[in-house]
Amino acid sequence: MLLHIIRKELLDQLLSLRFAIACVVCTATLLVSGVVHGRNYAEATDTYQVNSVLHRNDVTRRTQVFDLWQGVTVDRPLNVMNVLVRGMNGTLTESIKVQMGNRLDFPENYEKNPLLPLFPTVDFVFVVGIVLSLLAVTFSYDSISGEKESGVLRVMLSYSVPRDLVLAGKWIGGYLALVIPFFLAFLVTLVVLLLFPEVVIGPQDMLATAGLLLACLLYLATIYSLGLVVSTRTDLASTSISVLLLIWVVLILVVPNMAPYVAARVVTVPSRESIDRAKMEITRERSRHYQTKVEEEVARSGRTLMAVYQDTLFQASMKTWVEESEALAQRLEEDYTARVQARADWSQTVARLSPLSSFNLAAINLAAAGVEQEREAHRL
Repeated sequence: MLLHIIRKELLDQLLSLRFAIACVVCTATLLVSGVVHGRNYAEATDTYQVNSVLHRNDVTRRTQVFDLWQGVTVDRPLNVMNVLVRGMNGTLTESIKVQMGNRLDFPENYEKNPLLPLFPTVDFVFVVGIVLSLLAVTFSYDSISGEKESGVLRVMLSYSVPRDLVLAGKWIGGYLALVIPFFLAFLVTLVVLLLFPEVVIGPQDMLATAGLLLACLLYLATIYSLGLVVSTRTDLASTSISVLLLIWVVLILVVPNMAPYVAARVVTVPSRESIDRAKMEITRERSRHYQTKVEEEVARSGRTLMAVYQDTLFQASMKTWVEESEALAQRLEEDYTARVQARADWSQTVARLSPLSSFNLAAINLAAAGVEQEREAHRL
């Protein structure tokens, strides 16, 4: 009986207009996204290769160690997973100048299109998270409520079919109808991406892609299950779609955007300017205290300033106080860093109440384009 219910639900969905629309939408959005990001990756590969040769030649031409003090320019390697998930990377590749003291200099990109920040990056995560989640709502909103309204469900239950069997059959049939166009469009997109000679997917990237696909299927299953639950609790399809759209707006749009403000209420973080001012005041106080002690020592011993500065015993007596002052400034910086990290953790915790946020974080980490990977790239 379960197979009959699955077959009926699957055929109803496959013969509907929304399935045809889903096929067109999935293919168009994923294919356009793949072509655009594949072309950008190909251009970034050419740029990376040219810059690597130029910067390597620049280093080999230096014959003295003193020349290295001017800094060495290195290039960030490309991540092939960025053709699917853009993540936190502002650019696919960038040249970073490493200077004395391990200071990193990130050059400004003056050729950046000023209109790009006005529009979201339409990558694989955006298409699945927004477009396909709406398709999941349209596939599930009338699965039960629509048949209640038409009387088909009453006829089906008159044959003493268990309710759980009906729900399982409708879930499996409807979910298969939803993922079929997505899966086919995803395969076509991968084939198109592989047509770019610069896009070379290794074994690790294949595993990451498989994990990304699994995360997409779980995310779509969550949204579809939510739609099925609402459909079972309503009697009219119009009521079901209204409730589902409200829930979609709250979970997909409101919760992720409200998470940082909720975290700011939970964890207070002083401004960066106040921390810098406090550290500067500690430095000034240390200088004033040191100068006062030097003047007192000159007045007490009758020696010159130079003699006091060169006195090892006097410098040793001041060393402890200087170290305590530096430790205080270090504690201020560590406390600020800990508070920022705590606020970020709270923000992620609240945002995970949204299925979209959980999916985004999982996809970005699988693609090695998340916060931790970006922090590693910028670490000294």
